Amino acid sequence: MEIHTIEARSNMMFNVMKDHFKLSYESIGEDIRSQFHIMKEELDNKNISYPKLKNTLTPQKSKKDICLVFDTTFIDDTWYGHTIFKKYFPIITTYSGVCIFEGDFIASNEHQKRIFHEISKHLIKLNHSIFKNSCQYYLVYITNLTNNRINKLIDGLKSEQIFTGYFDFTYSSLLKTYISNIIGQRYFMHNNAVVMSMTEDYNNENINTIGYDFDKYGVKIISISNINYITFLTYKIERPYTNFDISDQLFSLSAISNIALPLKNFRIIIDDNKYQYLKTKKRVP
Repeated sequence: MEIHTIEARSNMMFNVMKDHFKLSYESIGEDIRSQFHIMKEELDNKNISYPKLKNTLTPQKSKKDICLVFDTTFIDDTWYGHTIFKKYFPIITTYSGVCIFEGDFIASNEHQKRIFHEISKHLIKLNHSIFKNSCQYYLVYITNLTNNRINKLIDGLKSEQIFTGYFDFTYSSLLKTYISNIIGQRYFMHNNAVVMSMTEDYNNENINTIGYDFDKYGVKIISISNINYITFLTYKIERPYTNFDISDQLFSLSAISNIALPLKNFRIIIDDNKYQYLKTKKRVP
């Protein structure tokens, strides 16, 4: 049994179960494995092969993550997410194997100065925008892109006034970590289909719960029950583990092992030659 990913960072279901029923992480692992088989059956009924989703649901070394930044002060429509969707989606309709996150760039007023500093440091700016508050920006985070796909996407958007620019999140940063906490996965692209979560329990219907007019662009809608989608079909944006993520780590380990212990308590043993190679040849710029 190969589980590509488990999302328990923002999914509180397992924590609630553990606390309410006073279960161990290892006991929850049995429930996770049971739910995993249910999820695979649901995917099979929707003609999706779970093993073929590995490169979609996990970070790929040869590909990049970017985050598009749109200034909503240039948009009159209150459903600005849909307006933005109509700008970027026609460009990515053939981008199978990518996950799309969307959300407002929310931050408290007391953190605006720090957010502005981070934006100024990381934003590849392409159009004029006057920063007033981070909440004026809408983010579209897209995973596992090749350079050619990134260039095509940016070239297709750069003439749009609402498109401020983008962040290259190939490598770790404070801003990437922060954004991973405030936006959620909306859907992922698989072959000629958009795969999303549905609020109802599992059924054979495919419901467009997002409401965007995907059919206009010739793609199919496939919806997966919420518990299965959130738990097993959500890409985890890479970020350093914090004390808030320990339970996510332990739930993930419990799904594949009878012993779940925090990795921070383990020592890493590495050959000296390998260590020097990593320091000199694989050092992140």
